[in-house]
Amino acid sequence: MDELSGHKLSARLTESLAGHGASDPVEVIVELRAIAVSDSGSRPERIKMLQDEFDRSLQPVLARIAEVGGTVLRTAWLSQTLHGAVPVEGLSSVAAVDEVLRIDLPSQLRRTASSV
Repeated sequence: MDELSGHKLSARLTESLAGHGASDPVEVIVELRAIAVSDSGSRPERIKMLQDEFDRSLQPVLARIAEVGGTVLRTAWLSQTLHGAVPVEGLSSVAAVDEVLRIDLPSQLRRTASSV
């Protein structure tokens, strides 16, 4: 793994890889780089622009995940992320895509006392 793509993998993900074989799929969250959206236009227009830009920036990531034998489970334009399963040996290749900011393990959402 090269240094550039290696720093995009979270410490938690890197630590978890020790028990996996190279071809084992790992469930991950891929965070994309933030997208700048114009302040002009109505709120629905700005939302549409953000969704369209997310879809465009997502394409090279989707292609790379497919290329390495991974699967995309879902995407979220609002958080600029995708949830997928990628073989361990393909993680550095996915991380090398310019649009990728970070790759991490999925986190479990927990209810706090104040949210009850």
